[in-house]
Amino acid sequence: MDTILYDVSVHMEQGSFFVYHDLEAAIALGDRALFLGTQGLMALDEPITLLRPLDAIEIRFHPEFTELHRRLWNDLMQVRTQQDGKV
Repeated sequence: MDTILYDVSVHMEQGSFFVYHDLEAAIALGDRALFLGTQGLMALDEPITLLRPLDAIEIRFHPEFTELHRRLWNDLMQVRTQQDGKV
């Protein structure tokens, strides 16, 4: 499914907006990751700077993908902790 969505987005002549609940899919397919926090407010807005075009499956094994995933996950957990009032 990821490969199909990526192919569709590449061949469209206008922008597309996909909502993911999976960080890996968002990184593999997106140019930008937006994280919504409490009350639908934007908590994070991060560009995805992986080289394109890419294979949506194979990209998950690249060191750049792993590092970006780790950084975004840590940022997301930090925002969550702050919004939960624990910090």
